[in-house]
Amino acid sequence: MRSVAWWVMIGWMAVGCSEEREHLIEELGSPKPVIRAGAVQALAAAGDEEAFLLLSRSLDDPSVVVRTAVVRSVLRFKDRQVHNLLIRASRDADPEVREAAAQALSQLGGEVARRALVDMLAAGENQLLVRRAVLQALERLGRSGESLAQELGQAEMKRIREQLAEAQGIRRAQLIVRAGYSVDPDGLAIVLEGLRDPDPEVAQAALAVLDGRGGAEALRQVQRLAGELSEEIRSSALRQAARFGADGRVVLRGALRDGEPGIRRLALQLLARGQAPAQDEACLLLADPDEANGEIAARLAGEHGLDCDPGGIEAMMQRHKQPEWRQAVRRLSLLRSARARARLGDELAQAGGDERLWLIAALLQAGEKRPAWVREIQTDVARRVAQVAARAESWVGGRLPAAPRGGGDMLDRTRLSQEQLDRLYQKYGIDAPSENAPRSVSDLLRSFPEHAGPRPVERLCPLLTEEEEALLQFELDGLAPADADGVRALAETLLRAIDPRDAGWLAALLNRWNIKLPANAFLFERWMAHYADMDLDTAREVAQLLGRTGDGAAMMAMLQVLPRVPWEKREWLIQALAGMKRPEATAPMVGTLIQLLPGTSASTAADALAEIGDASAIEPLRAAVGQAAPGQEMHILMALARLGDRETLPRVLERLEDPDPEVRLAALQVLEKMGGEEARKAIGLARLDLDRRVRAMAEQLWSAGGPGGDAHGRPDTQPEGPGGADAAQGPDRESPGTVPESPGQPAGR
Repeated sequence: MRSVAWWVMIGWMAVGCSEEREHLIEELGSPKPVIRAGAVQALAAAGDEEAFLLLSRSLDDPSVVVRTAVVRSVLRFKDRQVHNLLIRASRDADPEVREAAAQALSQLGGEVARRALVDMLAAGENQLLVRRAVLQALERLGRSGESLAQELGQAEMKRIREQLAEAQGIRRAQLIVRAGYSVDPDGLAIVLEGLRDPDPEVAQAALAVLDGRGGAEALRQVQRLAGELSEEIRSSALRQAARFGADGRVVLRGALRDGEPGIRRLALQLLARGQAPAQDEACLLLADPDEANGEIAARLAGEHGLDCDPGGIEAMMQRHKQPEWRQAVRRLSLLRSARARARLGDELAQAGGDERLWLIAALLQAGEKRPAWVREIQTDVARRVAQVAARAESWVGGRLPAAPRGGGDMLDRTRLSQEQLDRLYQKYGIDAPSENAPRSVSDLLRSFPEHAGPRPVERLCPLLTEEEEALLQFELDGLAPADADGVRALAETLLRAIDPRDAGWLAALLNRWNIKLPANAFLFERWMAHYADMDLDTAREVAQLLGRTGDGAAMMAMLQVLPRVPWEKREWLIQALAGMKRPEATAPMVGTLIQLLPGTSASTAADALAEIGDASAIEPLRAAVGQAAPGQEMHILMALARLGDRETLPRVLERLEDPDPEVRLAALQVLEKMGGEEARKAIGLARLDLDRRVRAMAEQLWSAGGPGGDAHGRPDTQPEGPGGADAAQGPDRESPGTVPESPGQPAGR
């Protein structure tokens, strides 16, 4: 009887289990993810073959809740090979599933699990929590520090080579860049292969990450690319050649004879970077047909005391009253050598009219300081400036836009008096004017109803021709060293007269000679009223000129137009306001920063607030961090660090784990500025980063910080104060070239 009862009980249990399994299978088809996830967990408790197969299928469930439940339950199958299932989960589209897979692989252990974790990072995992889980898992498996960094680098290079076998175009260029920034030695080999690639886009990407490495083989490829048809590739090749020392200078000298003016200019500038160019290098371009090239060559020769033979531009000196003659005179003035001054003196002996003034101004710029010449230029410039001012007040020559009256009416200052009207009629042989003769532009416009009414009047013709403007500028340049106060007064008169949109050359001259204008609210407001319509060069010079005044009226004029002007011009206004360092600009600047988030110029505004140094900006900057784009965020964090704030340290430490190496670079700079034990420890760990740029910066900051590590490079527990001088703050707002994929997470964190 007992045996019969036993078998009956077993039968009832089998029936019950079968019914329960069917019920769980039904729940796997439920429309509710929570019910399906519960069924997965119940099946995992059974631990049999059928349950394992059902869980494997559930890894394709559309719900992340169900897929995560599968990963967290699969380790219950003690006697099953679950590696493949977890490897599938590690490639899931959802980061929560991948994070759970990393944790499960850590618990599983073994060589297969370790390789799967390494592959997750080598594949470019870009989610912070997942990357952190993978690194923690690898550390639990005994892989951390330099050994892990080396293994990750090798795995990454292996994966890149596999992908390069099929990649083309932009994708191939991205892989080359990614390899070029890797710390693994094989990355350089991949870059050298990229230099030989027939695709110009790939070769350009390889040049961008070469950074002077590769020795003779790399230099041979750079020299070959310096002769390519593409000007962009030739430019990149020359920039790389400059990083190969004396051997690279041979390539640069050859480019001085390139058929493209821009390439010749770049080659000369690179030859002069960090050291004086050789005499034959600078003098070769003295007679260059390109105006900018010739002036740069002459300036470099003059600055470094190179005695170029002025005979090379003799042909230009024979082109009297032509632009070529004026260019030759400018180049001789920049040379400043005895032979150049002698040639100018010979020309002056037989010159007259405007050419004499050109030559005297050139001699003054070349270092001659004869009082008689200074007086002659002073007299002529004063005459010309008075003439311009008179033209500005003349209806016939055109005049300034009308100034507003009280109440908003526009004052028509083009109206002629009776004496002026009589003189005008007499000049052109017209009978005496009638009583109703038009006396102003507004009178004329009354005949055209669509144009009637008081209005600002555009100038009818320029106050200065190109030749007059060029001579006046050249004379002022010659006069500035001897009579800065006189130039300031003359410039103020000119700036009142000429259209603000045409004032770029004069603002540039004052900036070049560091001449400050006196406070003049009328001028400042007038310039800002036309600021949005200025060309980019004029806007930059005008903003710099106003900023150098340090005047409150200039500050208010700039702040009033700041939110309305185009972003590229707004950048210069923000920089000018920062240079003033006036605390009263903080509140308006904070308001502008909030308005600009997350758009363009927010980063510049944050930098400006840090430059002003007013601690009242700290709280608004903290609030702005959450609204900022990644690049802007790092600028705001740096601004807070410069203002002495340390509450954002956890956020900066988190950014040191960001998959984007540019963000990690910026985070290192912020940490260096913040200082302290925790920041220094993080900098020490970043010396194991997989990106060679990040690793190099971390090494540099670690070394600059003084003692702080043991014999193995591990940071000690002694707190450190703030680091050295301000570093460049954050990643570039505009990064040229191909944006690389993430080359890996710092190892060891």
